[in-house]
Amino acid sequence: MVLKATVSNGQLTLKGDKGVTVADPDNFLAKTGLRTYTQIGQVGITTEAADYGKSGLLEFSTDDFMEALKDNPNQVGELATQLMAKFGTYIDQMVSSSTVEVGSTVTVKGKVANQISVWETEISNLDTRISDFEERLDLKKQRLLTQFAAAEVSLSTMTSQLEWLTSLTDSLSAMSGSS
Repeated sequence: MVLKATVSNGQLTLKGDKGVTVADPDNFLAKTGLRTYTQIGQVGITTEAADYGKSGLLEFSTDDFMEALKDNPNQVGELATQLMAKFGTYIDQMVSSSTVEVGSTVTVKGKVANQISVWETEISNLDTRISDFEERLDLKKQRLLTQFAAAEVSLSTMTSQLEWLTSLTDSLSAMSGSS
């Protein structure tokens, strides 16, 4: 009799040449310490099944986790340690405010911190542009006020001249009417 043994997804499968298949009877791998946990799905942490995991929502099976923890606590601990290390690296890549050199430019390492830095620079640039625009508006206002004052003086002068001409015309009319 030929017996073929395979391990897949933490399950031991024994196949015989006479068509008999036995899959991990009595939790054999767990008892021998050979079951390995390499994915969080094996310890009861999966994505929501409703939309094929696209939502990113996690589901936690207490029963599966406790069974895995009972079967091989060291490997569950190692898996959790590896997961936390990867998660820590991911978080660091997102929020780290340390700087790195990229060519001749120095930039913030974390994606979120970098985006905040970009926005702060953009806000600073907009503040500068607003300040420059307000300065130009003040200069234009002063120029218009000066022009308005000059126009008022000219209007006053013309009004005086008009009054003088009107009185002169009235005088001339009165003289020509009395003669």
